[in-house]
Amino acid sequence: MFCDQLIVEFDRALKTLFSGEDYFENSEYCPADLVSNLSPEEEKLSGALMRVNHTGEVCAQALYSGQLLMAREPAVKSLLVKVVDEENAHLRATGRRLRELKVKSSKFDPFFYGGAFIFGTLAGVLGDRWSLGFVAETEKQVEKHLEEHLGRLPNHDHRSKAVLTKMREDEIRHGLEASSQGGSELPDKVRSIMGVTAGVMKIIAYRV
Repeated sequence: MFCDQLIVEFDRALKTLFSGEDYFENSEYCPADLVSNLSPEEEKLSGALMRVNHTGEVCAQALYSGQLLMAREPAVKSLLVKVVDEENAHLRATGRRLRELKVKSSKFDPFFYGGAFIFGTLAGVLGDRWSLGFVAETEKQVEKHLEEHLGRLPNHDHRSKAVLTKMREDEIRHGLEASSQGGSELPDKVRSIMGVTAGVMKIIAYRV
């Protein structure tokens, strides 16, 4: 059973990092009738910001996959499966938007994926309550990040804003569901480390 799950997670990693353009076709988060008329400068800014968000979803796939691998209770596994699936929709939506903006994903995504998977696995090893607490805190920090990016995107980039707005709704729900299932509040030091790690990822993905 564990070996089967390992195969599933390996397949997920390959799809996340090396899938072709067809994998990123997703209209649910970005309706076809939305139009963004952007100047070259605005396209560059939107592209950099959306690359950060795409890398964040690469990390989310890895993070929650690691936690799912170590989850014990069926209810926790069920929640993590749901979260991973919805984060995958975010990954496809941000990937599609990158292609629309003619921007490549971060060259460091494989490294970020590996680090996030290890981090998620360690969180899962600590037990389901801590793992759920980790989900809740992660989503809380992501919510703040998305609010920041929604404010930084060009006013006319309706397509990117539609994607981030829907993502933000999902992230809030994920955090609430994790807390309601008994997630433990993480120590201040752990929350700070998570924030610093995410900050480094954002700086790198924004540029490369």
